[in-house]
Amino acid sequence: MRELVFASSSSVHGEHLEIPVDEDAPIKPVSIYGTSKASCENLIHAYAKLYGFKAIALRYANVAGLRLRHGIIWDFVVKLRGNPLELEIPGDGEQIRSYIYIDDAVEATMTA
Repeated sequence: MRELVFASSSSVHGEHLEIPVDEDAPIKPVSIYGTSKASCENLIHAYAKLYGFKAIALRYANVAGLRLRHGIIWDFVVKLRGNPLELEIPGDGEQIRSYIYIDDAVEATMTA
């Protein structure tokens, strides 16, 4: 049987107060990126049903690795390079984010 694994994003869920976001949480993206991932998931679902193959979408959140050059982790690295004795944390310091290391995301994709 033919199979497809799609690297989607937790961004399809929009903004949630609880982490981790349950995979059954409503799909309510608040960005073009999240909307495009949700649209791809729907298209893949319909295509798989229509043409009879298995498909899975893996909703990664904040993939990080050594070659990362944007986002909050990168901003922290840049700030620490400028002043290794002080790290400014935006917000109130109580926020929580989920991250996955790139090697783990690759392994999960290959396993799926």
